[in-house]
Amino acid sequence: MVSHSEIQLRHSQYYLDLLVDLNKQYLQGHDGQPIALTQFDQERPQIIPAQNCALEVHFTLGSQFLDAGRHLYELRENTNSLITWLSTALNLARQINWEEALVAHLSNLGAAHIRLGQYNEALKYLEEALGIAKLLEDKTATGSILQNIGTTYVHLGEIQKSMTYYEEALAVVKNEDNQRSLNHLLIATGNAFLHSGEYRNAATYYQTAQRIAEEIGDQHALTTIYGNLGTICLRMGHYEPALGYYRQAQRFCELLNDKRGISNQLSNIGLVFSALGQYQKALETYSQALNLSREMNDLDGELTNLGNMGASYRYLGNLEKALEHQEMALKMAQQQGAKGTCASILCSLGNTYADMKAVEKAYDCYLQAAELSKEVGDKHEMASAFGNLGYLCLEYEKFADAFNYLCQAKALFTSLDIKHMITWCNENFLRLYELQPQFLQENCVF
Repeated sequence: MVSHSEIQLRHSQYYLDLLVDLNKQYLQGHDGQPIALTQFDQERPQIIPAQNCALEVHFTLGSQFLDAGRHLYELRENTNSLITWLSTALNLARQINWEEALVAHLSNLGAAHIRLGQYNEALKYLEEALGIAKLLEDKTATGSILQNIGTTYVHLGEIQKSMTYYEEALAVVKNEDNQRSLNHLLIATGNAFLHSGEYRNAATYYQTAQRIAEEIGDQHALTTIYGNLGTICLRMGHYEPALGYYRQAQRFCELLNDKRGISNQLSNIGLVFSALGQYQKALETYSQALNLSREMNDLDGELTNLGNMGASYRYLGNLEKALEHQEMALKMAQQQGAKGTCASILCSLGNTYADMKAVEKAYDCYLQAAELSKEVGDKHEMASAFGNLGYLCLEYEKFADAFNYLCQAKALFTSLDIKHMITWCNENFLRLYELQPQFLQENCVF
């Protein structure tokens, strides 16, 4: 007679085999990606209990679920739930010193903490994973881990350090002749250039990655590429092309039924509407994105949308609602330790305080935003913070401070080649010269 535990193991093995097949189909690209994800959605109510049962009664089998399904889990599962599962599997792998499983779980934990903005925690797991992967001479894992460490350093503002890891990863990936891994590395390198404000270099990497993604049918990669190309256009003030790229990214997210991705692209589309002065339309778009973020328990998306909604309420003249949403977003960002996001929200919060004539609070927000942006190496946000400081000081006739901050803002916007913001700085210099003609004689910046 077959025992109950044997029945459980057979049940779990069936769903593990199914998960392996779905992962293979996903990696084939093209139509295989949406088909695999659709079937995963249908079978998920059985797959997850089978995985959890296996983790309890047969660790090695349960551990395989987490690695076999990592691409599908990344798109479908709540990151905090995934961390709980991976932590359980990691502890069991340590008990039996199963090195291959340690590499998989440590690297996947690192990637999960990156998604949550917990970068120091991510580094801890990734560096341990890298050491073991190199000992095992596992080149595929080594290349992936090196890339994730590089990405972590991008978020920490250490761009040169990130490039060192990307170069090492590239040497490994080229030897492996893995187009998918190469493409993800190209995207990651483009992200580093985007973060540091080198938009032309970023676009070059994204366009190369786009060609590869189209060849191998990696639709998920295309969502990232189009979204980031849209962000470059948005920052350069090219709003219609930005909207086009974001809509393309949204279309691929919808093909994959990637609700987290749809939410991200709706947020981006809202930013374009806001830049075009369509504030009510932006607010409605952010609200749609917020609902999806909450449905997916995506805290990063939730705080981003709350902050964006706050900015829209400010533009619409509802300062109390603006303050409420921005303060909620800032609290969440601080809890996550997401310094770059904090900087962006602080700039927006400073604008609200400025409209409320709370000058000291506005000044403090802008100053904190400038410091955090510098810490994480985000030139665009730093330029915005300095520009806001200059504008605020000009409004309240602190002319010397206004001049110094506007100079810093213009220098950064010039290095980023953002022409409409350079023009904005020049307009404020003209206002300053009209109010204080001696600045024109002593410190002409034209």
